Amino acid sequence: VGIGLALLALPALASPPVESIERIRDAAAGLFDPSEEAGTSRTRVEVGRIDDRIVLPACDRTLDAELPARARTSGRMAVLVSCKGERPWRLYVPVEVSILAEVAVARRDLLRGDVLSQGDLRLAERDLGRVSSGYVRDTGELVGRRLRGQIRAGKVVSRRVTEVIPVVKTGQRVEFLAGSS
Repeated sequence: VGIGLALLALPALASPPVESIERIRDAAAGLFDPSEEAGTSRTRVEVGRIDDRIVLPACDRTLDAELPARARTSGRMAVLVSCKGERPWRLYVPVEVSILAEVAVARRDLLRGDVLSQGDLRLAERDLGRVSSGYVRDTGELVGRRLRGQIRAGKVVSRRVTEVIPVVKTGQRVEFLAGSS
């Protein structure tokens, strides 16, 4: 009789189901929808390590994921994954989001004062969150502009590092023709 009662008590002593780390990771990554990308950019999401010693009760609902207020949309951040089920919990999950797009870069080393031609530029994929000086997605926007400083091959070329070449120079004589019809 004592063994029978002990066997009946075993299910009560068994540990409750725990939430899968993979399901938590998938919820964090799923917050960034690749279908929302504009143009030719794409989003890459890398979910950081979640300590495998964390034991959370299995959620009886779909896991929710959200960005904290004032969070950036790229770079390193924490995503709040939560269960709003019978046994609620919350966990911040580290992620790194990269928005990748083709931008104008120098095809070769360029010097200050160089006037840019199409042959000086090419498109290359870069993480837009790491492009600090701005970027141009159409090399044609830079053709005919003059460099304000030196740029190494493979580096991003933006409008900020170039200037428009003036059509009329200071002190140059200019003639205006006026007429009416």
